[in-house]
Amino acid sequence: MLIRIIGTAILSLCVVLFLKRIDSSLAPIAGAGCGIILTVMVLSRLEGFVSYYYTLCEERGYGEYFTVMLKGLGIALLTQTGADICHDSGESALASRIELAGKAEILVITLPLVKSLVALSESILNK
Repeated sequence: MLIRIIGTAILSLCVVLFLKRIDSSLAPIAGAGCGIILTVMVLSRLEGFVSYYYTLCEERGYGEYFTVMLKGLGIALLTQTGADICHDSGESALASRIELAGKAEILVITLPLVKSLVALSESILNK
């Protein structure tokens, strides 16, 4: 599968470079599309791992933590992809705002875990 991903990336690079010579306005769009395809290919490889890890966490009662971790990973991947697309298009300021939004969203989704840790700390200190 790795060879397929690398081959797709090299083919995508050739397409983007070809489009830059013909019509430079199409190259970023093609690059973004190719990047999304490669991201989907990589994520599809992780399906078995995620399924196993989820089952393992559910058996041990850590399902909530796994869900937050998986959401955080998804947010990080989407944020990085969006920021890379903006960087490739020459919009560094927009890429920085996307990265800031991703970081803020990760903080928001971890709030329930922080509340749980604070409650656990308080219950330990009160005993």
